[in-house]
Amino acid sequence: SAEITMCCGHTGNHRLQISEEEGIAEQIIEGLPPGRYKLYAWVITDNAEAYVRIDVEGEPSVHRSVSEESWQNVEIEFDVASEKKKVRISARMRGEGHAAFDDFYLAGDEYEAE
Repeated sequence: SAEITMCCGHTGNHRLQISEEEGIAEQIIEGLPPGRYKLYAWVITDNAEAYVRIDVEGEPSVHRSVSEESWQNVEIEFDVASEKKKVRISARMRGEGHAAFDDFYLAGDEYEAE
C-alpha cells in the first residue's frame, strides 16, 4: 500500500511510504512544454529496493533505484518533445520491507533545484 505518513520525512513531518511488495504510487502530468527536465526526490528504504521512474509517452522509461537505509538524493533527467505527451512519475518498491519518498521537485531547462 502507498500512503502519506506523519513521520520522519526528509524535510518536515510527512512522507510517502510504500510498504507492500511491488507497491506503487504515481502521478500523470499532461501539457508540459517541450524541453529538458530534471526530477529530484529523496528516498530511503528498509529491507527493500525503491525506484523513482519516469515514463514519457512513446519513449523508453528512465529510472533510478535506491536500497539504502539513509536518505538518498535521486535525480532523473528526461526530455518532453511535445505538449501532447503524458508524463508518468512513479515511486515504486520491491521487497518485504518499506520505502519512503519525500521532497519531489520537477525543474525545467534551467534546473533550479540543487
